[in-house]
Amino acid sequence: MEERLHGRKIIVTGAGGALATAVNRALHRAGAELVLVDHGDNARRAVQALGAGVAVTADLGTPEGARVLEAHAEGAYGLVHTVGGFASSPVLEAPPEQLRALFVLNFDTLFHAVRAVVPAMVRAGAGRVIGVSAGQAYRGEGKNAALYTASKSAVAALLRSLDAELAGTGVGAGVLYPMGTIDTPANRAAMPGSDPERWIDPGELARAALFMLSAPEQGRVRELAVHPPR
Repeated sequence: MEERLHGRKIIVTGAGGALATAVNRALHRAGAELVLVDHGDNARRAVQALGAGVAVTADLGTPEGARVLEAHAEGAYGLVHTVGGFASSPVLEAPPEQLRALFVLNFDTLFHAVRAVVPAMVRAGAGRVIGVSAGQAYRGEGKNAALYTASKSAVAALLRSLDAELAGTGVGAGVLYPMGTIDTPANRAAMPGSDPERWIDPGELARAALFMLSAPEQGRVRELAVHPPR
């Protein structure tokens, strides 16, 4: 089904991250036209690493910062939102500022990106939005990571609700759930005693995202959980 993405404009946020890098490569192989979005110099570096795409620098944590996406939304078929972050603390010990920080990073960025891009998709009568939640949100609990779990649960709820609101427009939204640790350089550095062979390959998450993007309306995929090796 990936041939459906050939020539389609796809916007990827958090484009310099490890997961987005895998998504960028997979979309490029499928022939998509890429708009790679990130903060600072990360978008330019992502385009340079891929050898393709348009770099857009944006702070998606605010409505004003996300507004730059409106200029790239016309003609866009897909929005793959990979911006996110993790922090762990027991509920009774979590600093209050951690709550807001996680919601800004995981939820607000998605909300602002959706509002900047999706209206153009609705006008065009076609499009897909894919956002990344978490296994903790899928299961409904995250021991010692309640605030992270809450923010990722909000991501899933927003996307499900958006999908319901978009019924009949030709535009849909879906949730991708990594059901374990993603094998990234940052996670390897943070957890040197863990076995990355038991983690999820970001390339497999990228394949799942492309599957969700390219599925036809008659068999679209609204939620997909990707598990680590058993």
